[in-house]
Amino acid sequence: MANLLIRLGLLTAALAVLGLIFVNTEMAQGHEGLPVHILLAGAVIFGGGVALSILSKASNVRLWGARCPKCGHSVKRGHIYCEDHFQQAIDQARERLRTR
Repeated sequence: MANLLIRLGLLTAALAVLGLIFVNTEMAQGHEGLPVHILLAGAVIFGGGVALSILSKASNVRLWGARCPKCGHSVKRGHIYCEDHFQQAIDQARERLRTR
């Protein structure tokens, strides 16, 4: 969701910049304020995406404790996987080293 907001904000800002360029032509007289408002909206959307990204990364760190990425069970401090998936990851790594 955060990545979507960031991309949408950047796209909106880019279109607003193109609008600012187009406003300087004679065909778009009288609409000088619209691209500025669109640019501000793009900046707000982008800022919301960045804030949401920071908040989601911060909340995954330690607010609810660490969880195994494969099964979702809680894991010990400093560990990535639960006991079962940790052993499975070690076995997969050893298999990859053997096949080199």
